Amino acid sequence: LLQYELEQYQGAVSGLEKARELNPQMVGRDMLMALGNANLQLNAWDKSQSYFEEILELDQDSHQAKFGLSRLYAGKGQATEANQYLEEVLASGAQGYSLDKIKKDPFLKLLKKDPGQKALLAKYF
Repeated sequence: LLQYELEQYQGAVSGLEKARELNPQMVGRDMLMALGNANLQLNAWDKSQSYFEEILELDQDSHQAKFGLSRLYAGKGQATEANQYLEEVLASGAQGYSLDKIKKDPFLKLLKKDPGQKALLAKYF
């Protein structure tokens, strides 16, 4: 990422974490997703994972959190885990997860040569 983009994500994380500290009751899935995604962009894997998992504690069927975890594991090079979460999202029939979106995602495209991901995409598309 460009330095400017990194600073934007770092600023977002700082602001959201401060808001969470000041008013824990206002924390909802949207804020947790924003924190998970911003930390993902910063390659703060553990923080990102904890936010996505916190969402799954609130809603075990959250396709957004599962997609976030799929992206996270892809970024870490853990294809098996990435494909597991991606399959859960695709199997759910959730809207908004097109083949184009998956192929263009900067984290998931790291696995474009992975046989497991190829098989998974062939199964659903």
